[in-house]
Amino acid sequence: MNALARILAALIAVSAATPALARGARAPRTPSSVERQQLNATITPEPLGLYAGTYFGAVTGISAGFFVEPDLVLRAALHTGKSCTGERCSYAYDAASVTVQNFVGNSLFLEGGVAREQHIEHLQDTDYDDYAASSSRRFAFNYEAVDTALTFGLGNEWQWNSFTLGVRWVSMTVPVLTNKAVVTSLNPAFTAGDDEQKELKRLAKQNSVTLANLFLGWSF
Repeated sequence: MNALARILAALIAVSAATPALARGARAPRTPSSVERQQLNATITPEPLGLYAGTYFGAVTGISAGFFVEPDLVLRAALHTGKSCTGERCSYAYDAASVTVQNFVGNSLFLEGGVAREQHIEHLQDTDYDDYAASSSRRFAFNYEAVDTALTFGLGNEWQWNSFTLGVRWVSMTVPVLTNKAVVTSLNPAFTAGDDEQKELKRLAKQNSVTLANLFLGWSF
């Protein structure tokens, strides 16, 4: 009887010790806010984002940042995208921005800054496939607008040693100054009229939103 009691006591002791051993074997993950304490700079390609502005589609980019403080990053970025059907592109978008990224928690961040955007739009008659074969019944216009805009964003960024992974859930750019606005006719038989000027102004003042902008890279 005493032997049986000793065996049961041993089994109970082993059962009680097993969870503690498992916890000890699995070290807790270091929070991103702690990982950032040792960082000076970051480089993050941005392979995918959903853009809604002059067109609706994908946008890609790359950014680099300098840690002013562990929770404050000065970041510069380039973004580009286009909407194409076959070899013909109707819209193109390029932007260069400088933003301040401020972490307000372990991974949540807010950012704001200024951007220079270039919007290019190509509108043409669906029958106008050969620019050299000009016809008074066919038209094709190129629009180009360059603006200075304010940009704002919200996202999460996680850090594992030198590896960085983040998602900018939503960002918005709002033009505040038009630097360039030009419309060009590709058919000598047509000149830009009121409708083309209205479209050019719309393009120059186009707000844009980017959703689920994924970025990943290295910080050191």
